[in-house]
Amino acid sequence: MKGFDMKAWVCLSQNFDIVDTTKNVLKGILGGSCSSLDDFNSLQLALKEKLSNKKFFIVLDDVWSYDGDRWSNFITPFRYGKKGSTIFLTTREKNVASVVQNCQPYFLKKLSKDSCWSVLADNACFPQSNGSAALDEIGRKIVEKCDGLPLTAETLGRLLRTKYDAEKWNKILRSDIWEIPMLDSNIIPALLISYYHLPAYLKRCFVYCLLFPKGHLFEKDELILLWMAEDLLRPPKKGETLEEVGCECFDELASRMFFTQHFQDGVNYFVMHDLLLDLAVFLAGDFYFRLEELGEEEEISIQTRHLCGSLYHCSSKLFNSISKVESLRTLLYNKFSSPPFNIEAATCEVLSKCKFLRVLSFHKLDVLPDSIGELIHLRYLDLSFSNIKALPESFCNLHNLQTLKLYYCSKLTMLPIGMHNLVELRHLDLRGTSLKEMPREFSKLKHLQILRNFVVGKNKDNNGLEELGGLSNLQGLFWIEKLENIVDVEEARSARNN
Repeated sequence: MKGFDMKAWVCLSQNFDIVDTTKNVLKGILGGSCSSLDDFNSLQLALKEKLSNKKFFIVLDDVWSYDGDRWSNFITPFRYGKKGSTIFLTTREKNVASVVQNCQPYFLKKLSKDSCWSVLADNACFPQSNGSAALDEIGRKIVEKCDGLPLTAETLGRLLRTKYDAEKWNKILRSDIWEIPMLDSNIIPALLISYYHLPAYLKRCFVYCLLFPKGHLFEKDELILLWMAEDLLRPPKKGETLEEVGCECFDELASRMFFTQHFQDGVNYFVMHDLLLDLAVFLAGDFYFRLEELGEEEEISIQTRHLCGSLYHCSSKLFNSISKVESLRTLLYNKFSSPPFNIEAATCEVLSKCKFLRVLSFHKLDVLPDSIGELIHLRYLDLSFSNIKALPESFCNLHNLQTLKLYYCSKLTMLPIGMHNLVELRHLDLRGTSLKEMPREFSKLKHLQILRNFVVGKNKDNNGLEELGGLSNLQGLFWIEKLENIVDVEEARSARNN
């Protein structure tokens, strides 16, 4: 779209938080983070400065709140843009349009039956035989139940692609799920049918995605690592790696339209439609919890197993309630969020109580407490962008750890001596650290597949380049630093030959 100085697309959560939304608009405009800003006034002033005398086009996607006061407070910085600036808002609620509009709203029409059939047929697979006529007849009856919704037709078409006879198509047509009332729910029966026909392990993988907000850009490899850590994947067959199983699961969900590709800044991401995320929330019950959806509550259910969100939404009282959920399996915090309380003390409290964690993502820490070593079930740990200078030696008790991310822990100068005890480690990201050398006997990490940065040490026998030779499962790109520490060319040859 030409003629605009600034553009941004922001997906809103059902709980319209004006602080988060303002921050996300800023991120969209700046193409990055605004981690130093957390209070509403600072964010509004920053947004006003960026939009002043600029012509902008901002999309606010899937707005639910029709609170006029919140909208009025949020919209203030946008009034300083140039003439012709536009805020394009989408919503599923007529009441929202009546509160925020200053021009006539446009109501999207549903697809005609012929168009809906076209979408379904393009995504389904018709056999090159006489049986295709029977499937055509059944398919057109299914289209009548799609109610003119393109996502429904597309998703059901992908489901029907895996069914090759009339009996299976009729089973979908006659499903009791079509009769589920939708009066108090955003759930579309056709999407629930598509979910129902997934294998059990794919159902688990799909529901796990609700931990991420609407509009989230999924990275395929990152999501697979989380699925691995949570034991959501099917068992690998002989000769298969967990990563290969995860890739197959992701591709299967994508083939059924649960994920769609999204290219941004030259990177291939994936997104999940808002309606599919609504379905995941509906299916998850009390076991999953997003802090963004908290509202006025300051307690989370004792049944919660998976928790994610921004620490900005977390009061000290709420954080204390998290530590009481002793069966918590997942604790994912956003990269750039600062809580309004002492994060170090709160971290110690959570780590001392939540002993069954498998996934932990904590950013911007200054110190990692010794109690981290008590999380013996931990498989995934992300401490990226933290100010930690070292990891405690107790860290080496994490014998089940599969993934360790220390991305841009710029003050980190050393890894613990017993690092070689992390025998299940498969992915290690050390980019942006200040490591002086690798710990001794690094080659004992036999399962390591992805290594982002190897720092050559001065001790040839313990942490020199030869250590790479023992890592026979390494794949992909990695960087080698401190090559000046190599004093003997035979060391490099030995690493290559091993």
